[in-house]
Order: sequence, then structure tokens, then C-alpha cells
Amino acid sequence: MAGKYSKHDATGRTTPKTLRNKGPKNKPPEGDWIWVTGELLESETYRSLSINARKVLDRLKIEHIAHGGKENGKRKVTHLQFAEYGVGRNRIADAIDELAYVGLIAVNRGRAGKGTGHPNEFRLTWIGDWEGNPATNEWKGKTATDAKRWTMKVRGLKKSKRQAANENRTRKNPHSPKLGCLTPQSGGERDAA
Repeated sequence: MAGKYSKHDATGRTTPKTLRNKGPKNKPPEGDWIWVTGELLESETYRSLSINARKVLDRLKIEHIAHGGKENGKRKVTHLQFAEYGVGRNRIADAIDELAYVGLIAVNRGRAGKGTGHPNEFRLTWIGDWEGNPATNEWKGKTATDAKRWTMKVRGLKKSKRQAANENRTRKNPHSPKLGCLTPQSGGERDAA
């Protein structure tokens, strides 16, 4: 007598459970998922990412999924798309640079000029590219120390750029009031001091 859970094939024979239970039953639909290994998620590189770098990476994953996972390396995401996803406009370039430095993405830089922009093309390094080349996993060579070194370097450069911009602003117009010189009584207009 066949067991309570056995299935019969066309000839009336039962099929062993091992043959019927091949593969997970909760497999995601084709194209609606992305491959991320536990090794990557547990790596120092991934855990040390800034929040903006994580958002940029998530937006790149979404773009990869939206194209069926078949065009890694040819995917273009604009600054507007990153901003709509929640990355501050003045943080997008830094986040992209951070991801490229730690080896999670490779970037083929676009160009801008004469009113037309050509967005960057991105490749997720833990996934093979559209030409059939295997994953490069450049992130495996980076440590938390490398990520911290990059963060400190970028912070230092940002601070220097802000200071230089402030000096330029004062040099161009030494009589202009400081930004904090707007008063409520003037209705938002600058005081004539």
C-alpha cells in the first residue's frame, strides 16, 4: 500500500519523495531577485559602507533586477534616479566613489557637456558581466582599515574644498554680508550694512 504522502505517476507507481522535492518551493520568480552571497554581506567592506553608499548600491541592485540581471556593466543610473531614491544630491558622487574604491562596483564614467549628459555605466563586481565574464569580486581585497582610510581622505578633501569655496566667495566680494545676516525685520532682504 502506498504511503499517505506518496504520489503516483501515470503508470500507477509511487515516486520517491527525494525526486519530488527538488529545489526550494519558495524560489523567487525569474528576474525579480539579485544574487548576494553571505560572504559579501558579512565582509568588513560591506559593513563599513556609509548610508549613502548603501542607498546607491541598493539603487544599482534595483536597476540590475529591472533588466533581468542580464546587462551588468551596461546599466546606467542617473543622478536624478539616485536622488529620487533618497540619496542627497551633494552626496551621490562621494557614494559612487566610495563603492568604486572598496571594489563593490566598477564605473565607466560618462561625460557631460553642451547641455547633454551621458550617465555613468555601472557593474556590480560580485556578479558576472553582460559579456559573460565571471565576477571579479574586487571587494575581497579591501579591509575595514582601507574603508576608514578612504573616509578620512574624502572628509579631508571635502573640508578643504569648502574652505577654498568660502575664501573665493569672500575674495570676489569682500563687502557682501555673511549668510547669517538676514534679519526677520527686513522681510528676508539683506541689510544694507
